[in-house]
Amino acid sequence: MKIYTLKNNIKDALGNLPNSPFLMEASAEDLRVLLVIVAGQSTADIKALAQASGCSQARVKGAIAYWEECGVLVEGEPTETPAPATPQKKGMLSSRDLAPRGEDENAAYITAHDMGELIDECQRLMGRLFNPTEIAVIVGLHEQLHLDFSYIMTLVSYCARRGKLTLRYVERMAVGLYDDGIDTTEALDQHLKRLEMASSSEGKLRRLFGIGERSLSKTEQACFVRWICDFGFDMDIIGLAYDMTVDTHQKALVKYADAILKRWYDAGCRTLAQVEELLRRETEQKAKTYTAKSKQKKVEEESCESSFCTDDFFARALERSYGKIEDKPEDE
Repeated sequence: MKIYTLKNNIKDALGNLPNSPFLMEASAEDLRVLLVIVAGQSTADIKALAQASGCSQARVKGAIAYWEECGVLVEGEPTETPAPATPQKKGMLSSRDLAPRGEDENAAYITAHDMGELIDECQRLMGRLFNPTEIAVIVGLHEQLHLDFSYIMTLVSYCARRGKLTLRYVERMAVGLYDDGIDTTEALDQHLKRLEMASSSEGKLRRLFGIGERSLSKTEQACFVRWICDFGFDMDIIGLAYDMTVDTHQKALVKYADAILKRWYDAGCRTLAQVEELLRRETEQKAKTYTAKSKQKKVEEESCESSFCTDDFFARALERSYGKIEDKPEDE
């Protein structure tokens, strides 16, 4: 069993990261896995690491491979012989696991599956020639994930248009899509259209919620895509939901705004005018409910007061009658 440890010590392993391009290229999953490893100093249990970091086992393997290439992690040997592991399905994710071992094997696979034109087109899209490790990524996407040529070219083209010119980024995105069940060209086309539609409003949404330049979380990205692509809301409606969120919580909460927008969408609202009409009706209904409750409370209070007065009257009458009986002479 392989064991992965920090290179030398924490200072040596992480000291140069703040100024390194590797940190900018690292995904949220890469960073979570690294933090878990730093906390434990070493790990050999992919399953436990996946649970602790909240990532899939495939993404954990990809993160380990990424930090190895950055020189942060090194592969060591366990200090004692581990118990035989239960056979598991081979994981995916990392250039060394996605493709057959060795350049000769990669070359043979490329020839056998006529992948030469695919690799040439991917290189053209990225604007440079690939090294053997990068070619291995392309081979792995086809050989291990079973993605067809058009899928791979579509994904590489999308990444290149967004300025993501590393095969590491393409690989991580491909595995994430595969994990989410987006494993056909048709599904990929639909997904990318949604992302591109949402990206046209991303800058405005970032400014509205004060997100800045950091990478969007998976939840934030999913919410933005849903608002723009699924709900079809414009910035006026989203801005109104933002205002209501801040008025309620005194801070911008994407998930709370998402709940508001989903309620409006489920109510049939598609325009700002429809949302405003819905809010007007809800306000009127609340006012009617409040008025009805106030009247009911007043009636109950008056009824209670009337009951007290009647009880008091009979009590006094009884006292007077009883007093008169007591005052009569005994010979009567």
